[in-house]
Amino acid sequence: MADLKVFVRDENGVLRWGLVRPSVKIRGIDLLVQLVANELVRNPGRNVNDPDAGAGLRQMIGQNISTEDETEFFTDVRLRVTTAESNIKERQIKTSRPSSERLARLSLIDMIPIVERSELELVIEIVSETEEIARERLGVR
Repeated sequence: MADLKVFVRDENGVLRWGLVRPSVKIRGIDLLVQLVANELVRNPGRNVNDPDAGAGLRQMIGQNISTEDETEFFTDVRLRVTTAESNIKERQIKTSRPSSERLARLSLIDMIPIVERSELELVIEIVSETEEIARERLGVR
């Protein structure tokens, strides 16, 4: 089973949503990274077939972030990462994807708010059921 690539790395190596031309099929840990990225940026309620899908990071962009104390914002982001992990694990129970494309663990390593561009950059660690690890930077606008 293969899916089309919809996340690309920018000049700084940050993953961003964007179609690749010509279309490219991805598998394994690359597909798992894409599944996680999609879940993180998708807002709940946007998919009529699965209204609970999505962790809603895009909803957070533009919120007031205190540069003195980012603890509350970081906690909210961590909660959304936990939500994404739970959503993916729940959905993968019903799939026949290989272990290399199934999530074992998802961790938030760091968060960098880029206020002047209304952007959030996350550093996340994705571990597949085959224990393959991907540490990625994900840009959310």
